[in-house]
Amino acid sequence: MYNRWLILLIFLFVSSSCETTKDSAEQSSDKSFAKVKKVFKDKNYEMAISKLQEYRAKYPFSKRIADVDLMIADAHFLDSEYEAASHDYRSYVSLHPSHSKVEYARYQTAECFWRSAPEKIDRESEFAKMAIKEWRDFQSAYPNSEYNADINKKKKEAFTRLAKKVEFISKFYCQQKQYHSCALRAEQLVRDYASYPEVQKSAVTFAAKAYRQLAKEKAKDPKDVSNILFRDLTADQLDQRAKKYESLLSNVKKLQSKESKAK
Repeated sequence: MYNRWLILLIFLFVSSSCETTKDSAEQSSDKSFAKVKKVFKDKNYEMAISKLQEYRAKYPFSKRIADVDLMIADAHFLDSEYEAASHDYRSYVSLHPSHSKVEYARYQTAECFWRSAPEKIDRESEFAKMAIKEWRDFQSAYPNSEYNADINKKKKEAFTRLAKKVEFISKFYCQQKQYHSCALRAEQLVRDYASYPEVQKSAVTFAAKAYRQLAKEKAKDPKDVSNILFRDLTADQLDQRAKKYESLLSNVKKLQSKESKAK
C-alpha cells in the first residue's frame, strides 16, 4: 500500500515538473520570438535572418516555426536578395503545404523571379520566363485569388518584354544581313506574339524583307547553301513566303491606318 502511494506521488511530482518545464520553455520561446520580431520590424533584415535561424535551431518544435520560415523568406525578399528568397518561399511551401500562407508564398516566388528579370530587352530573359511559368501554375491552383489582377498585369508586361527581345534579335540579324536567322525570329514573333500589335508590324516587315532577299539569293544561285535554316527551299518557295508576309504587312498597315483615323 505504501509503495502505491509513493509511486503515485512520484508520478504527480514528475508530471508537475514536466508541465512547469514545458511552460517555462514556451515562455522562453515567446520572449525570443518577440525580440526577433522587433529586429525584423526595425528593417534590420540581415540581423533578423540570423536571429530567426538561431530561433529555428533552438526551438525546432515551436508552434511558430511556419511563421519563422516565412519571415526568413520575407527578410531576404525585402533585402532584395531574390534568389535566396525564392529558395526560401519554395522551401516554405514544401515544409508547410497546408498552411494558410502557402498562397502568399507561391505568389512571392513568382515575384522574386519577376524582380530579377532585367527590363532591358538586350539582356537575358530567363527570369521573365520563370516568372510566367510560376504565374501560370499559381493561377491554375488559385483561379479566384486576390493576387490574379496584379499577376495578369505583370504577365502582360513580361510577354511584351519577351516580344520586344525577339523583335530586337530579328532586327539585329536583318541589319547583319543574316536573313535566314532574321526570318526565323520574325516568324516566331508572328506566331507566338500575335496578340501584341506593337510588334506585329515590325515582325511581318522583317519576315517579308528576309524572305524576299533569300528568294533573290536562291534565284541567283540555286545551289547556294549559305542560307542554313531554309537551304532546302527553292527560290519559288521562298518567293511565296515573301509574298505571304508582304500581303500581311499590307493588311497590318491598312488596319493601323483605320485605327489611327478612328482616333
